[in-house]
Amino acid sequence: MKPTKKTKPTTVKLVTRNNAPTPTSRLGRPRKTAIQSPKEEKQVTVFNNTTIALNFLEKAKQTTQKVTSKTTKMLQVSSNSLKTNLRWLKENETLNFLPGVQRTLVLRHVERIVQSIMLYGMIRPIIVVEIDFIDGYLRKYIADGQHTLTACMRLGVPIPYVVVDGITNYDELTKLVAMVNSSSKSWKQEDYINAWAQSKQDYKQLLYLKRKYDLDFDVVINAATGKGGGEQIALMKAGNLVMADFAKSELVCNRVSNLLILIPKMDRWSTKALIRAAVTIFTEATYTNAKHKSLMAYVKENADQLKFCASKKEIALEFLRKGM
Repeated sequence: MKPTKKTKPTTVKLVTRNNAPTPTSRLGRPRKTAIQSPKEEKQVTVFNNTTIALNFLEKAKQTTQKVTSKTTKMLQVSSNSLKTNLRWLKENETLNFLPGVQRTLVLRHVERIVQSIMLYGMIRPIIVVEIDFIDGYLRKYIADGQHTLTACMRLGVPIPYVVVDGITNYDELTKLVAMVNSSSKSWKQEDYINAWAQSKQDYKQLLYLKRKYDLDFDVVINAATGKGGGEQIALMKAGNLVMADFAKSELVCNRVSNLLILIPKMDRWSTKALIRAAVTIFTEATYTNAKHKSLMAYVKENADQLKFCASKKEIALEFLRKGM
């Protein structure tokens, strides 16, 4: 029997800064290495995807802490905030609809919610405010979820709701209702204007001009401000639209209405471009009734050309100025 050959135990050598071989590139040249501090001499640094991700998250956390430390008011949300705020409507409780602020019930939407509840149950509570500035009595009003409430009552199922605190006036109430509805893209321009009209005279005047002259809201807003586009719509939705001169705004709407009677049927974009060009002229201080009469006669005589020159506001503006 042959004696067993002894093998040396495998040794593991710790590679440190002092005895590590100099790394070389593919061309054989020594690579530059980062200079370590004395505290890091005996540490072995392994750079992989996990290390990079952790370093990134740590830097992001530090940056976030710097930003939030400058915030004067922070929203504190606990893990059980919804649980403690969630309530169930009792038999002797009443949730009221907000007069004028909310749009009217759409029965088709109620039916869709009924089908959703039957399939999936209640997945979204009703948003409620408890206020006293509407009629002097402290009552619970629905800020969002009137269709859901109607659907629950139709099915006879328990009704969950949460109360939003801190609403003290109509402006705050309208902002809340507009915000929760705009997040679901369910409100139209008329809904915003109807809501703000409960507390703002300018919005009541917008409604009056729209109904009197049968114009789109963006046309009335353009006539009232002399400006159009997304910026004015955003101001309107936020409750910040101002009608500086109601009499002048009504006069412009009347002139736009006169123009629409004369022009032939065109595509939506050409009509909008023509109206914007007309409002630019109608709001000028030098535009008189005599000029308006002359311009309307010119438009009536050359209405067949509008289909070719109303594709852009600038072209339509040039066409209209020829009639003055």
